[in-house]
Amino acid sequence: MSAEGIVWAQRLLPLLANDSQRIVLLHYALRANRDGLLWPSVADVATELGKGIKSVRRAVRELNADELINADPDYRPDGSQKSNLTQLLLSVTPQELIKRRKSRGSIMSTSRKRFHNRMGRFFAHIEEWGQALTLIKAEINPRTFDSWYAPLKFRGINKRSLVLGVPDPIFEDYFKDKRARRVIVGAAKGCFKTEITVAYFRLQS
Repeated sequence: MSAEGIVWAQRLLPLLANDSQRIVLLHYALRANRDGLLWPSVADVATELGKGIKSVRRAVRELNADELINADPDYRPDGSQKSNLTQLLLSVTPQELIKRRKSRGSIMSTSRKRFHNRMGRFFAHIEEWGQALTLIKAEINPRTFDSWYAPLKFRGINKRSLVLGVPDPIFEDYFKDKRARRVIVGAAKGCFKTEITVAYFRLQS
Protein backbone atom coordinates (compact mmCIF):
# COMPACT_ATOMS: atom_id res chain seq x y z
CA MET A 1 0.00 0.00 0.00
CA SER A 2 1.36 3.42 -0.98
CA ALA A 3 0.14 6.59 0.71
CA GLU A 4 1.10 8.58 -2.39
CA GLY A 5 -1.00 6.29 -4.59
CA ILE A 6 -4.04 6.60 -2.34
CA VAL A 7 -3.80 10.40 -2.24
CA TRP A 8 -3.40 10.46 -6.03
CA ALA A 9 -6.50 8.29 -6.52
CA GLN A 10 -8.60 10.29 -4.06
CA ARG A 11 -7.85 13.52 -5.92
CA LEU A 12 -9.05 11.97 -9.19
CA LEU A 13 -12.14 10.12 -7.93
CA PRO A 14 -14.69 12.98 -8.28
CA LEU A 15 -13.68 13.41 -11.92
CA LEU A 16 -14.25 9.83 -13.02
CA ALA A 17 -17.26 8.89 -15.11
CA ASN A 18 -18.93 6.25 -12.93
CA ASP A 19 -18.85 4.37 -9.63
CA SER A 20 -17.16 1.27 -11.03
CA GLN A 21 -14.15 3.27 -12.23
CA ARG A 22 -13.86 5.00 -8.86
CA ILE A 23 -14.10 1.84 -6.79
CA VAL A 24 -11.63 -0.08 -8.96
CA LEU A 25 -9.09 2.78 -9.08
CA LEU A 26 -9.15 3.24 -5.30
CA HIS A 27 -8.92 -0.52 -4.77
CA TYR A 28 -5.91 -0.66 -7.08
CA ALA A 29 -4.31 2.24 -5.20
CA LEU A 30 -4.76 0.33 -1.93
CA ARG A 31 -3.08 -2.74 -3.41
CA ALA A 32 -0.28 -1.11 -5.42
CA ASN A 33 3.31 -0.87 -4.23
CA ARG A 34 5.30 2.35 -3.91
CA ASP A 35 5.92 2.46 -7.67
CA GLY A 36 2.23 2.06 -8.45
CA LEU A 37 2.66 -1.55 -9.60
CA LEU A 38 0.33 -4.46 -8.91
CA TRP A 39 -0.71 -7.78 -10.43
CA PRO A 40 -4.49 -7.87 -9.86
CA SER A 41 -6.68 -10.85 -10.66
CA VAL A 42 -9.99 -9.57 -12.05
CA ALA A 43 -11.81 -12.47 -10.39
CA ASP A 44 -10.29 -11.67 -6.98
CA VAL A 45 -10.99 -7.95 -7.35
CA ALA A 46 -14.61 -8.67 -8.27
CA THR A 47 -14.99 -10.88 -5.20
CA GLU A 48 -13.36 -8.38 -2.87
CA LEU A 49 -15.52 -5.52 -4.16
CA GLY A 50 -18.72 -7.56 -4.40
CA LYS A 51 -19.06 -6.69 -8.10
CA GLY A 52 -19.41 -8.70 -11.28
CA ILE A 53 -16.34 -9.71 -13.29
CA LYS A 54 -17.72 -8.00 -16.41
CA SER A 55 -18.22 -4.76 -14.47
CA VAL A 56 -14.63 -4.83 -13.19
CA ARG A 57 -13.23 -5.63 -16.62
CA ARG A 58 -15.20 -2.76 -18.16
CA ALA A 59 -13.93 -0.33 -15.51
CA VAL A 60 -10.34 -1.49 -16.11
CA ARG A 61 -10.74 -0.95 -19.87
CA GLU A 62 -12.13 2.54 -19.27
CA LEU A 63 -9.35 3.49 -16.85
CA ASN A 64 -6.81 2.13 -19.32
CA ALA A 65 -8.41 4.14 -22.15
CA ASP A 66 -8.28 7.27 -19.98
CA GLU A 67 -4.55 6.59 -19.43
CA LEU A 68 -4.93 6.50 -15.66
CA ILE A 69 -3.58 2.96 -15.55
CA ASN A 70 -1.51 0.85 -17.88
CA ALA A 71 -2.57 -2.81 -17.87
CA ASP A 72 -0.22 -5.09 -19.83
CA PRO A 73 -0.98 -8.78 -20.30
CA ASP A 74 1.37 -11.17 -18.50
CA TYR A 75 1.89 -14.78 -19.59
CA ARG A 76 3.05 -18.05 -18.05
CA PRO A 77 5.87 -20.10 -19.64
CA ASP A 78 3.25 -22.32 -21.31
CA GLY A 79 1.70 -19.31 -23.05
CA SER A 80 -1.44 -19.03 -20.94
CA GLN A 81 -2.37 -15.59 -19.61
CA LYS A 82 -2.17 -14.78 -15.91
CA SER A 83 -2.95 -11.64 -13.91
CA ASN A 84 -2.07 -8.47 -15.82
CA LEU A 85 0.88 -6.37 -14.78
CA THR A 86 -0.82 -3.05 -13.97
CA GLN A 87 0.73 0.31 -13.22
CA LEU A 88 -1.03 3.37 -11.86
CA LEU A 89 0.02 6.39 -13.94
CA LEU A 90 0.72 8.60 -10.94
CA SER A 91 1.92 11.52 -13.05
CA VAL A 92 -1.63 12.25 -14.29
CA THR A 93 -3.02 15.31 -12.48
CA PRO A 94 -6.66 16.29 -11.85
CA GLN A 95 -6.16 19.28 -14.14
CA GLU A 96 -5.09 17.02 -16.98
CA LEU A 97 -8.04 14.70 -16.43
CA ILE A 98 -10.46 17.66 -16.34
CA LYS A 99 -9.26 18.68 -19.80
CA ARG A 100 -9.92 15.15 -21.07
CA ARG A 101 -13.38 15.04 -19.49
CA LYS A 102 -14.34 18.48 -20.82
CA SER A 103 -13.46 17.40 -24.33
CA ARG A 104 -15.88 14.46 -23.94
CA GLY A 105 -18.70 16.22 -22.07
CA SER A 106 -19.63 15.84 -18.39
CA ILE A 107 -16.80 15.47 -15.91
CA MET A 108 -18.95 14.50 -12.92
CA SER A 109 -21.11 11.45 -12.35
CA THR A 110 -24.58 12.08 -10.91
CA SER A 111 -23.94 9.15 -8.56
CA ARG A 112 -21.11 10.92 -6.72
CA LYS A 113 -23.00 11.04 -3.41
CA ARG A 114 -23.70 7.31 -3.54
CA PHE A 115 -20.05 6.61 -4.30
CA HIS A 116 -18.82 8.65 -1.34
CA ASN A 117 -21.24 6.80 0.91
CA ARG A 118 -19.76 3.51 -0.28
CA MET A 119 -16.24 4.72 0.30
CA GLY A 120 -17.24 5.92 3.76
CA ARG A 121 -18.47 2.43 4.56
CA PHE A 122 -15.27 0.89 3.18
CA PHE A 123 -13.01 2.99 5.42
CA ALA A 124 -15.35 2.35 8.35
CA HIS A 125 -14.84 -1.37 7.72
CA ILE A 126 -11.06 -0.88 7.79
CA GLU A 127 -11.41 0.70 11.24
CA GLU A 128 -13.64 -2.17 12.36
CA TRP A 129 -11.03 -4.65 11.18
CA GLY A 130 -8.42 -2.80 13.25
CA GLN A 131 -10.67 -3.20 16.29
CA ALA A 132 -11.05 -6.91 15.55
CA LEU A 133 -7.27 -7.30 15.37
CA THR A 134 -6.99 -5.66 18.79
CA LEU A 135 -9.40 -8.24 20.22
CA ILE A 136 -7.52 -11.10 18.58
CA LYS A 137 -4.20 -9.82 19.93
CA ALA A 138 -5.58 -9.88 23.45
CA GLU A 139 -6.78 -13.47 23.12
CA ILE A 140 -3.89 -15.39 21.57
CA ASN A 141 -0.17 -15.94 21.96
CA PRO A 142 1.79 -12.79 20.90
CA ARG A 143 4.12 -14.77 18.63
CA THR A 144 1.17 -16.42 16.90
CA PHE A 145 -0.53 -13.07 16.44
CA ASP A 146 2.58 -11.39 14.98
CA SER A 147 3.28 -14.32 12.65
CA TRP A 148 -0.19 -15.06 11.30
CA TYR A 149 -2.81 -12.44 12.17
CA ALA A 150 -1.02 -9.09 12.07
CA PRO A 151 -0.08 -9.46 8.34
CA LEU A 152 -3.73 -9.93 7.30
CA LYS A 153 -5.16 -7.02 5.30
CA PHE A 154 -8.82 -6.07 5.02
CA ARG A 155 -10.00 -6.42 1.40
CA GLY A 156 -13.77 -6.17 1.62
CA ILE A 157 -17.06 -7.65 2.70
CA ASN A 158 -19.10 -9.79 0.33
CA LYS A 159 -22.55 -10.24 1.88
CA ARG A 160 -21.72 -11.90 5.24
CA SER A 161 -18.19 -12.89 4.26
CA LEU A 162 -15.07 -11.08 5.48
CA VAL A 163 -12.42 -11.06 2.73
CA LEU A 164 -8.82 -10.77 3.94
CA GLY A 165 -5.59 -10.52 1.97
CA VAL A 166 -2.65 -12.77 2.82
CA PRO A 167 0.97 -12.17 1.73
CA ASP A 168 1.88 -15.79 1.02
CA PRO A 169 0.15 -19.09 0.09
CA ILE A 170 1.37 -20.53 3.42
CA PHE A 171 -1.21 -18.29 5.12
CA GLU A 172 -3.99 -19.84 3.06
CA ASP A 173 -2.94 -23.26 4.34
CA TYR A 174 -2.70 -22.02 7.94
CA PHE A 175 -6.20 -20.57 7.92
CA LYS A 176 -7.74 -23.76 6.59
CA ASP A 177 -7.72 -24.70 10.27
CA LYS A 178 -11.29 -24.10 11.53
CA ARG A 179 -10.02 -22.92 14.91
CA ALA A 180 -7.95 -20.16 13.32
CA ARG A 181 -10.97 -19.05 11.28
CA ARG A 182 -13.20 -19.06 14.35
CA VAL A 183 -10.81 -16.65 16.11
CA ILE A 184 -11.25 -14.17 13.25
CA VAL A 185 -15.00 -14.59 12.82
CA GLY A 186 -15.55 -14.35 16.58
CA ALA A 187 -13.64 -11.07 16.80
CA ALA A 188 -15.31 -9.72 13.66
CA LYS A 189 -18.78 -10.36 15.07
CA GLY A 190 -17.98 -8.09 17.98
CA CYS A 191 -16.61 -5.24 15.83
CA PHE A 192 -18.37 -5.15 12.45
CA LYS A 193 -21.84 -3.70 12.12
CA THR A 194 -22.33 -6.11 9.22
CA GLU A 195 -23.04 -9.64 10.43
CA ILE A 196 -19.96 -11.76 9.64
CA THR A 197 -20.37 -15.52 9.45
CA VAL A 198 -17.29 -16.63 7.51
CA ALA A 199 -13.81 -15.41 6.52
CA TYR A 200 -12.17 -15.91 3.14
CA PHE A 201 -8.52 -15.36 2.25
CA ARG A 202 -7.04 -14.04 -1.00
CA LEU A 203 -3.39 -13.90 -1.98
CA GLN A 204 -2.26 -10.27 -2.20
CA SER A 205 -0.75 -9.05 -5.47
